[in-house]
Amino acid sequence: MRGGHPVLDMKYNYDETAKELQVSVTQSQKDVYRLPVQTWLMYGDKPELTETIIDEKTKTFTYPYRNGVKPVVLIDAGHWVVGEVNYNMKPWQWLAVFKQSSNNIVNKMLAVGDARRNVEDTASQAVIDLALQDKEADIRRLVLENLGNLNAKQWQDKWKTNVSYLATNDGNNKVRAAAFDLLRKWKVTTARQDMYEALNDSSYMVAGAALKGLSIIEKDTAYPLAKKMLQTDPRGDLRATCWDILAERGNAADIGLFEKESYNVYGRSKIDFAQSFSVYMKNVKDEKALERALNAYSMLIKTENIRSYRGAIGTYLFDVARDEKDRIKEARTNPEQQEEMRRQDKIKAAINEMVKEETDEDNKKQYDRYMSMVF
Repeated sequence: MRGGHPVLDMKYNYDETAKELQVSVTQSQKDVYRLPVQTWLMYGDKPELTETIIDEKTKTFTYPYRNGVKPVVLIDAGHWVVGEVNYNMKPWQWLAVFKQSSNNIVNKMLAVGDARRNVEDTASQAVIDLALQDKEADIRRLVLENLGNLNAKQWQDKWKTNVSYLATNDGNNKVRAAAFDLLRKWKVTTARQDMYEALNDSSYMVAGAALKGLSIIEKDTAYPLAKKMLQTDPRGDLRATCWDILAERGNAADIGLFEKESYNVYGRSKIDFAQSFSVYMKNVKDEKALERALNAYSMLIKTENIRSYRGAIGTYLFDVARDEKDRIKEARTNPEQQEEMRRQDKIKAAINEMVKEETDEDNKKQYDRYMSMVF
C-alpha cells in the first residue's frame, strides 16, 4: 500500500527556434504512480483528445507548431487524477481552454479562478467577460463570487453594468442573488432602485440579497423595511436578512420580536437566528432588554434537542461575552466601565447556567475551553 496522493506540476516551454512546445509533467509526491490522463491539444479550434500515460517522475511531451500556430495543451483535461494538479498555465492559455470548454464545467472553473488571480492581464479579463455570459449558471455565479475579491474601482467600473444586468435579468435565482451580493460589496448606489424592486421577488434568496444590499446603501431605510417585511412571515434568506438588520440596529424596542421568534424557530434556521440574536445582544444598550434577551436565548438553548445544534447556539453566547470583555477594556470612564461590567455579569450568569444544564460531554468540553478563553 502507498500513502499520499499524486501531485502533478506542469511546465511549458515554447521553443521558437524549434517551433515546438515541450510540456514537462513532474510527479512531486514521493512515490511514482502510473496515471492515465486525458490530454487536450488545441490549435485555436476544437481540441484533439488523446490519452496520455504519466508513469515517470518527470515526463516530457513535445507538440509541434502548425502553420505558425502555437499549440495549447491541457494535461488531465478530463480531471481523472485523484490528487492535486498544478497546471501553471498563462492567462492566454486559460482563455483558449475556456473557449473550448463548452461542456467541461471544471475547466471553466479553473480558468475563472486563474482570471481572478491575474486580472491585470487582458486575457484574464476576456475570461471574466465570457464567464459572465456563460450558459452554465454555476459559472456565472462563480465569476460573480470571484469578482467580490476585487476592490479596485477600475474593476468595479469595468463590470458593474454587467453585474447589474445579471441581478435583474438572469434566469437563475442563485445568480441574481450573487449579483446583488456583489453590488452590495461594491456599494453600487445606482443599483438602489433595482434592489427596491427585487424586495417583492418570488425568490426569498433574491429578495434577501436585495434587502442586504439596501442595508449597506441605505441603512436607515433598510431597518423599517426589515421590520415591515417580518410582518409578512417571509422565509429563507429574506427572513434571515431581516433579523440581521434588526440585530445590527440593537433597538431595545425590538426585544419582543426576538422573544417571539425564539418560540417559533427550529431546525437549521434556529442556528442562523441565534447568530443574529447574539449580535442583537452585543448591540442593545438597554440593560433590561439585555436581560430579556438572555432569558429568551437561554430558552432557545434549552429547547434544542440536537446536541450539535445546541452546541453551536451556545457558542454564540460566548461571542457575546468576548465582545463585552473587549468593551470593558475600551471603556474610557469609570461609569462606562461599571456599566459594561454589570452587563458582563449578566452574560456570565447565563453562560454558567447553560454550562450547568448541558448534558452532552462534547458540548461540555467545548464550553469549558471557551470559559477558559473568555473569563
